[in-house]
Amino acid sequence: MYKLLTFESWVTRNTWYTYAKKFVERVPYMLVDRSPCTDPFFDPFAFSSERRPLISGLCRARKNFNVGDIYIYVTRIDKSILKDLGIANISNSPTYFGVAAIRIKKVYNSHEEASLAFTPRRYIVNPNLTPYPPNLAFNSCGSKASPEAAVDKDSCIIFDEKRRPRIPGESSVDQWKAHYNEYYIRQRNRSLRAAECEIVSLDNKEALKLDTHSAPILTNNDWDGMQLNVQGLNLTDDVGSRLVKRIAEN
Repeated sequence: MYKLLTFESWVTRNTWYTYAKKFVERVPYMLVDRSPCTDPFFDPFAFSSERRPLISGLCRARKNFNVGDIYIYVTRIDKSILKDLGIANISNSPTYFGVAAIRIKKVYNSHEEASLAFTPRRYIVNPNLTPYPPNLAFNSCGSKASPEAAVDKDSCIIFDEKRRPRIPGESSVDQWKAHYNEYYIRQRNRSLRAAECEIVSLDNKEALKLDTHSAPILTNNDWDGMQLNVQGLNLTDDVGSRLVKRIAEN
């Protein structure tokens, strides 16, 4: 089965894009999830042959993962930055970057079980050594401790207690920890699972585009005009394979 899903990246809002463009060393890849618990996780710092993408349900509390299913991820582009990106505003409907197509290889029954399958290395921009990917949130974070695998405060967007997004510099360490703990509580209360994946490849070309210069530009017309929603869309094999090809060959 092909599933089409959106995620919030650094191009989803103008203020986030402006921050990422200014602080490239903190946000080296614009087309990754902007949260401290990056879900989906594309393993951007690994060599292609060693990538271990992971979906953990933190974003949408999804847990009905099936081995072999292909998840296609796109991210909406804020219309106010289209000109800066050199993209023509050709549609009144949302404009997206096609970012990744990943195939589920193995399903873990819990975040903690999934964490045991990983070893310490660089999964995120900062800190550059963590024990497992950032979207495994099975440990709570106390007032004196920091999340052991989450993205550093200066390299993510958090939402405060009033659900307002805050760029780094506008958020506090306590707000960063509180946002992480929201993910932890969601994981705990809903007994979330995790799905280890692989990047789909066509003719040795990965269907993974993490920068704005290489990702294909898409609209609803690319999936037969269907309106995307937070739960995503089930796609026909024809539409799904066509999108995978667009991402891999762009």
